[in-house]
Amino acid sequence: MTTPADFQTEENVLSNWVQHLDVDLLLRAGNLPAPLLNAAFLSLKPFQLMQRRYIRLLEPQVQERELEDFVRLENWVLDGPDQAAAALAQFVKWF
Repeated sequence: MTTPADFQTEENVLSNWVQHLDVDLLLRAGNLPAPLLNAAFLSLKPFQLMQRRYIRLLEPQVQERELEDFVRLENWVLDGPDQAAAALAQFVKWF
């Protein structure tokens, strides 16, 4: 995952979201739930990050080992901890 260092980049979806983020409201949130953050990042490229990776599983030549690796990676990606809202607020203010 990479984050733009300049949140004033017009063509970057994440930059556009962050420009309109209410940092004070964010600070009152305490922690941001991991599922919320995952959903936000997946929505940046919904077809590529959600549908396309599952479509490959429907191909007849997919091996059992590939399926096991896929499930391990999915479990790892979706098992993130909640994040401190204060840390994200500070990051947004800096950039």
